[in-house]
Amino acid sequence: MVGSNKKSELRPKQNPVAKKNNKKRNKKPNPLVRPPKTQTKKYLSKKSNDQKKKNIYFSSTAESLTLIKAYHTLNKRLEQNERDDTITDEERKSNADKIRQEQKDLGGIEKYQQASMYGAKSSKFVCAHWVEPLLREHIGSSKKQSSSNSKRPRILDVGAIDNQYLQYDWFDAVPIDLNAQHKTVVQADFFDYAISHIEKNDDPFDAIVLSLVLNFQGDPRKRGDMLALAADSRLLQAGSLVYV
Repeated sequence: MVGSNKKSELRPKQNPVAKKNNKKRNKKPNPLVRPPKTQTKKYLSKKSNDQKKKNIYFSSTAESLTLIKAYHTLNKRLEQNERDDTITDEERKSNADKIRQEQKDLGGIEKYQQASMYGAKSSKFVCAHWVEPLLREHIGSSKKQSSSNSKRPRILDVGAIDNQYLQYDWFDAVPIDLNAQHKTVVQADFFDYAISHIEKNDDPFDAIVLSLVLNFQGDPRKRGDMLALAADSRLLQAGSLVYV
């Protein structure tokens, strides 16, 4: 016991503060951690883009309709300017540039389409809900369509923006638009698409939908051309429907 006490007396006493510091030194360092994703340029860029998308929505249906009306008016002015024989080519180009700048100031075709989609979501009317039952009635019962000898019906949806017909499994839809907003929508002008379809001698469609399309065309004569092309038997099956 005596020897034990001597050893303890000879052992130097450690300062409690120094002991605490030694523990800190001996502690393993924390592993390096990557900075949170919120700090990366990619994330910030995505957040910025998402914010821009939110900013193009509208506070009311009246606001979206006002923009749609203004955009249609500018389209008509473009067509009138193109047909004006009393002005020079230089004046025509100058006028067209000014009108297109006004459209750009409104937000361009993208803002116009957002206004159309906003109005569609705010409205009780859904074009696909109108087209589908009439198409079923016109083509025949679903039992008849399921026979092995008959092909699935196909429709051409012009000015689709997005694809409203993905919910239906008994027919196929080919949606096209000047500025597609959905991955399943083909970005194309109706006239170019229709002429290409006819030249390739592809099978005609069982229906063509021109919902809110004719009013976008500023020139009344081109509206007539669009209807005539939609009714062409090389694009539309004889006896089939055009939805306007």
